[in-house]
Amino acid sequence: MDTWVDIGIIVVMFVVGDRMLYCAPSIKVGFRFDDPSIQKPLLPLSVDYRVVIYGTSLAIMAILYILENLFAEEQVYRMYWKYVFGWMCIANINMFVKSFAGRLRPNFFAMNRWDRSSPHPTGFSEDHPLPEPKTSLDKMYVMESRKSFFSGHSAMGMYAACFIAIYCHQMLPRNLIVLIFQLFSLLIGMYPGLTQCMNYWHHWDDVAVGYLLGAVSAFVSYFYIIHDKTHFNNN
Repeated sequence: MDTWVDIGIIVVMFVVGDRMLYCAPSIKVGFRFDDPSIQKPLLPLSVDYRVVIYGTSLAIMAILYILENLFAEEQVYRMYWKYVFGWMCIANINMFVKSFAGRLRPNFFAMNRWDRSSPHPTGFSEDHPLPEPKTSLDKMYVMESRKSFFSGHSAMGMYAACFIAIYCHQMLPRNLIVLIFQLFSLLIGMYPGLTQCMNYWHHWDDVAVGYLLGAVSAFVSYFYIIHDKTHFNNN
């Protein structure tokens, strides 16, 4: 496949996913005001979403590019294009599911600027409307407050980590340094998802599902998307 066609497909996928994330309204599921699972405080992100997006795409692409140009005898298909295509697939799936699942985040009330010091109703959400957002930041928080399932931080981090781990296992010599690099990659890949759970931006099962889908996506992308194999010099 021509490189420019690859780039065009990836750009279209990115634009579609980006618009879905910021423009697609979430389904407004009902809730109870006395639900303790959505009353956590609003804490800042430990890992900014831009770090996850650009760190797991550009950085891994650079690593794959360097490894292929250092060790490859013959390049049937650039592994970094395969990686990015799979990464865009899991990113778009995440953005689609977030919008249509509509699960409330643990910090849902705080994101909607609900006054915790005031007496809380005990009824269902339809009986007591939430405050209307006033600023652009409030509007963003209101939209984000219903996009808990599943964690994009955990899915994209685990996808990148597992893809690199599989790549090293298949292509590089099996020694202690490669094993340490694989384990280090997996730990780094798990970190964004763990922080999302600790900072009350996701429920624990949102993070667990993200890890699972990220790992499965990495396996499918590596072995089944454009099934060509780069041959490495074993000397």
